[in-house]
Amino acid sequence: MKSESDKIAEQAISPPPQRTTRKDIKFYPSGITLLNLCLGGGWGKGYVSNIVGWESTGKTMVACEALGFNHNNNSKFSHKFDNSESGFTLDTKYLWNFDINLIEPRSEKVEHFMFNVEETLKKLKNDQDIIYILDSLDGLSDDREEKKHKEDMKKIKKSIEEDTESNIKNDYSGKAKGMSQFFRQNNANINKSNLHLMITSQFRDKIGVLFGKKEERTGGKALNFYASQIVELKIVKKLYSKVTISGRTEERKVGNLIKALVTKNKLGKEFRSCFLFTEYDYGIDNIKSNIYFLYDLITPEGELRKGKDLQWNNEGKDKGYTTDSLIKYIEDNNLEGELEKRVIELWEKIEDKIMLKRKRKF
Repeated sequence: MKSESDKIAEQAISPPPQRTTRKDIKFYPSGITLLNLCLGGGWGKGYVSNIVGWESTGKTMVACEALGFNHNNNSKFSHKFDNSESGFTLDTKYLWNFDINLIEPRSEKVEHFMFNVEETLKKLKNDQDIIYILDSLDGLSDDREEKKHKEDMKKIKKSIEEDTESNIKNDYSGKAKGMSQFFRQNNANINKSNLHLMITSQFRDKIGVLFGKKEERTGGKALNFYASQIVELKIVKKLYSKVTISGRTEERKVGNLIKALVTKNKLGKEFRSCFLFTEYDYGIDNIKSNIYFLYDLITPEGELRKGKDLQWNNEGKDKGYTTDSLIKYIEDNNLEGELEKRVIELWEKIEDKIMLKRKRKF
C-alpha cells in the first residue's frame, strides 16, 4: 500500500521513467518541475545530495523549495535545518508557508554534525519522512582546526611582540577526514531510512590551476563518493525591475536566472540541466521557469528571448500572450498542473529522441 508521501509525489509530478535505475527508488519532490526532471524524480529517500555553487546562487532557496512543497503537501513530513553558517534569514512562513526548524545548538564542528545526524537517525520512526539540511559544509570547523587555531594565535601574539614572521600555514585536512569517517559509519543507516541528507557547499578557487576545473569545495572528496545526487548552481543573468513613481524611474535587482547542472546522479541520468528563475520576494518561480522551457525562450548560453504571441490552446483561437500575461492567465485559472504536464511531455519526447535505440545485449 502506498504511503501518503508517495501519493503526493505522484500527484505533484510524474517524470519520465528512468529505464536504467531501480523501480523501487522513492523521492521527495523538489518543488521545482524542471529540477525534478533533471534529478529523475526529486531528492532520493535514503540518499545524500550536495548542492554546490558560488555565493548567492540560490543554494538555500533551492533547499527550502523542497521543504515548502513537502510540508504543504504531506502532513507526515518533517525536517531539520542545521544552520552551521548562522546566516539563515529567509522568512519561510511568508515565502513557503512553513516554519523553519533550526537545530539548537547548531553544528559548529564536523563532530557536532556527526552527532546530530546520528541522533536523528536513532530517533526516526519506521517510514518517517524527513529531510535533514546542513547549510553549509563550509560553516563547519573541527577539533583539529580549533586546536591549531589556538596554537596559531599564540604564534601570532609572539611574532607581534618580537616583530618577527609568524609562518602560519593553513591545514584543512581534519574536516575532510571527519566527513569521510561520518559517511563510512552512517551511509548504510541513511540508506535504510527515509531520511534525505542534503548538504550545501560553496565553490572555492583553485589557486594556480590553468587547465581543467578551476573550482573546488571544502570537505575533501567524501561527498564526491558518497553523495548520490550533486547539483551545481551558477548565476547566468541578474534580473532587474524598473518602476516609475511621480516621474522618477528607479531600477532594483529582484533576482537571478540560474543554471542547475546535475553533475552526478545515481538515481537518474547525469548531466541534465535546466534554467531557473529565482525571485527574492517569491522563491524559485516554477511557472516562469516552465514557460521559458516550454516555449524555448532561453538560449543554451542563458540569453532570454522575447516572449510574445505565445499560444496556450492548441486550436490557436486564443490571443497571443506575453510571458507575464501568460503567467497571470495560468495562475488565475489554476492551470499550473496543465503547464507541468506539458513540460513533462516535452521533456519525455526529448529524452526519447536522445535515448540510444539498440538491441538489448541480454
